[in-house]
Amino acid sequence: LWYNPNFILRYKLTDKIALAGRLEYYHDKHGAIVYSGTPNGFQTFAPSLNIDYKLGENMLWRMEGRIFNSKDKVYLKSGKPSSTDGLLISSLAIKF
Repeated sequence: LWYNPNFILRYKLTDKIALAGRLEYYHDKHGAIVYSGTPNGFQTFAPSLNIDYKLGENMLWRMEGRIFNSKDKVYLKSGKPSSTDGLLISSLAIKF
């Protein structure tokens, strides 16, 4: 048994710019999707914030920051196990 509930809130500032926040929780105690080899398996809370910029009718640029907080040390930071990690992502989406 595993599950991943999400809560997403998006606010459109202008016709081209929107802000969004997301709260996610991953619960995979027995490693069905992500095997961690830890006592609690992969149980992680991950909030994120992003800004979207509409470059055209079929093109969107996104900057997103995420923080991961786990019950166990399932991440590697500088080669050492950690229960937290962060991520900054930029992406370009084109719709055909």
